Amino acid sequence: MILYLVGVNHEATRYKQPRGLTKENLVFIDVIESTITEHSFDLLAEEEQPECLIKYSAVSLFDAIHRAHGIPHEFVDPNQREREGIKYRNDREICGLEEFRTQVSHPLLEKDENCGHEVEKIAHAHEIAHQFPIRERFWLNELRKTNAQNILFVCGDIHLRTFPRLLEAEGIRPEFIKDGIGVDYTAIEYSAFDFAKSCNLFSQADCFCKGKLPVDQMD
Repeated sequence: MILYLVGVNHEATRYKQPRGLTKENLVFIDVIESTITEHSFDLLAEEEQPECLIKYSAVSLFDAIHRAHGIPHEFVDPNQREREGIKYRNDREICGLEEFRTQVSHPLLEKDENCGHEVEKIAHAHEIAHQFPIRERFWLNELRKTNAQNILFVCGDIHLRTFPRLLEAEGIRPEFIKDGIGVDYTAIEYSAFDFAKSCNLFSQADCFCKGKLPVDQMD
């Protein structure tokens, strides 16, 4: 299996009415169309979910492109029920953990009540280092179910810094097509990634954010 990776801000992949096509949409379409021309793919897949598209009143441009070319397409990001099944926590859920409040947010806020951005960055860092691997493993499992061998995969740009680690560990060759489509590199996830790396969160075997789900999130 070979995965050809394209990193995006998800707004670049979503078409919304009455806004119409944005500059970022057009860049995304151009990259995908030229890549399909240059390579032979048996699957187009993306980190996206129909329920998320409904939430944002959008349609997937990648889904539309696959129809034009007759190449199979898959949404592989877990929906809310599936996220609960794999015990995935996003940054907001991490912020709500008692351990995070006592170990991170409360001590920081006691020193500086205006450090909310720093607290948010640390929560994002925990998600990137400890939760992304759970979700990325889900993507890979979904991709394997298709038996496709040459896959053009679109994901959030920040995942280009983490997903290849899993792919290489599994003996899968990642090919980088394009990064940064529609991306603002001053966005918090990039400083959070740097924080996670500098604090060695990626090598941390155990963490409060990896534990059991809070009682109010259980069935």
